[in-house]
Amino acid sequence: MNKQLSWKEIKALHQLFKDGQTAMKIAGHPYIKYLIENRYIGFKRGSDKILIANSTFHDKYIEEQLEESYARYYSFLAENELLFSYTSLSEFEIKKLIQLKQSSNIWEELKSNIQAGKESRKGVSNKYFKSAKHIKKGSFLENAVLKVLDIETFPQNENQGFYRVPCKNPKCIILCENIYFLTLSIAPQNNIELWCAGGNNTTPLERLPKIDYPIYYLCDWDFHGLSIYERIYSIIENVTDKKSSIHLITPNGKKEGIEQTSNNHRSLWNSKSQLSGLKKSLYQQDQIELIQQLVRNNEWIEEESNDFLEIIPQTNL
Repeated sequence: MNKQLSWKEIKALHQLFKDGQTAMKIAGHPYIKYLIENRYIGFKRGSDKILIANSTFHDKYIEEQLEESYARYYSFLAENELLFSYTSLSEFEIKKLIQLKQSSNIWEELKSNIQAGKESRKGVSNKYFKSAKHIKKGSFLENAVLKVLDIETFPQNENQGFYRVPCKNPKCIILCENIYFLTLSIAPQNNIELWCAGGNNTTPLERLPKIDYPIYYLCDWDFHGLSIYERIYSIIENVTDKKSSIHLITPNGKKEGIEQTSNNHRSLWNSKSQLSGLKKSLYQQDQIELIQQLVRNNEWIEEESNDFLEIIPQTNL
């Protein structure tokens, strides 16, 4: 099951593993309810506040690699001075903060753009956390992002940056909806130049004077992601000096239930409209069939779940 744990639940489960009990209030979380219902853990006799570990919990905890996650997150939070009794971050947010910290090739440019007023809270939120509104002003998450980037504040404007990872001998361009693949070295090693504007941030694409190489689009396969693709398709078509129209990459990533990932995913299909209201003419037949399957099963495919090496053949390199 998709646990969607927070640091609070992760810390409490570690207490159960190490000490055999915890007084932290976590029983309302769906994953904790699952552990209780399956008798991995339970309330101490005579108490409705203290959870204790049953004999089967140790193996379950190890099997689900919860100790590795705890150790990794604890180390990261401690090293970045984010470890407090009131630390309020989800596992999704901690993973994104780690990704941000480790993205040395993007980190410097991102920090520089923020300090120059070329990137905003909204832009960072959109590129790293899937939604422009995910980082709330004054929240623990905002302070954590600023700490990781080693800056004091975001600019007051809502500018959003445009990022490129060039390579020596580019054969094509892949425009990504999110910034994840720009943090890896795999694309330049395969003669691919990566671009990222960040989902709805299409304005930089409207200013392109020319596109020197064939261009492809990689995105989340949900209604929101594909709607953005359709808008970008129209924008690229209006660029006169270009090597090709934009080609949509068919994902090979994991299908996930929309309801199970709703905490960090807010895009819904319209099952009452043909192809959820998307423009059928902009998709290949196999892509249409995949969209229909996703709508039917109320699923989506996250961009980051794709195997990038398996995507490369779609670019005809």
